[in-house]
Amino acid sequence: MSKDESIDAIKKRLEKIRLDKIEVDQSKNIIVEVEDFPTFITVARELRIPDTGQEYWSFRGQRDCDNILGISRKFKSTFDLKFIKKNKNEINTRIDALFNVFCKRCQEFPQPDYLHEENTWNWLFYAQHYGLKTRLVDWSTNPLVALYFAVSSNPHNRDTKDKKDGVVWALKVENNKVLKTEELKECKPGLLKEWTLVAPPPITSRLARQSGKFTYHPDPFLDIATEKREDVIFVKIKIKKPKKKDNEKPNYDRIKKQLGIMNIHQASLFPDADGVARFVNNEWHKIVIWDEHHIIKEE
Repeated sequence: MSKDESIDAIKKRLEKIRLDKIEVDQSKNIIVEVEDFPTFITVARELRIPDTGQEYWSFRGQRDCDNILGISRKFKSTFDLKFIKKNKNEINTRIDALFNVFCKRCQEFPQPDYLHEENTWNWLFYAQHYGLKTRLVDWSTNPLVALYFAVSSNPHNRDTKDKKDGVVWALKVENNKVLKTEELKECKPGLLKEWTLVAPPPITSRLARQSGKFTYHPDPFLDIATEKREDVIFVKIKIKKPKKKDNEKPNYDRIKKQLGIMNIHQASLFPDADGVARFVNNEWHKIVIWDEHHIIKEE
């Protein structure tokens, strides 16, 4: 099946839902809009089913629907991108230097067993886990995990939550194009010439809980959603913010509460004491309600 035929088939499945907007942009990305949790679930189900076993769907939630699908944005505060954008080799050298310095300076700390293997990928996954800016971008096979990040506020840009719609990107890759766990030792990251979906081993609890996958980006300036590759399909699911009515909760708050009831929250996605503390401080009281006798009840 050609890419155009696949896009038509996906559109036909989505048209059954009677969405307000379904269109295909110039990059052959399918764009839809949803406003509530049940509609999102229906869209995600139609994308995942039928599952032929030949295709591999992954999902990524972004709080700003206008952000690119790439890695250049996260290096803005580290490098002068305007200066080095003219020389791609320069930024590649600097990104690699960040990773090498991280690996060297972490030698003094106790290391998990998987880092003792001759496998650069494990070090990349480890660095990403602890917040290093790498060539990896986070994805998940669970659309609810992606939705959580799409409707959660960005702590580094609090103005965003009132101005921008969130988005869940759905990425379909043919199964034989995914770099799987058993192939990682034979394929060094530096050998990849085009962006690739990587299925990592569940080396951390967070990676396992979030059903984590990654895309690896050799080109630091590429927005992969604009590349028009024939072997992948993107669906951009905008999570629209309807105009608020009097005394009505913002729909993002309702979506987060519904996700929380389904056990998608800080404590489940970030399984450590920090994650539990953030959950109790910021989300737990919104998932349950208190009556006048302070007895906790589910809504």
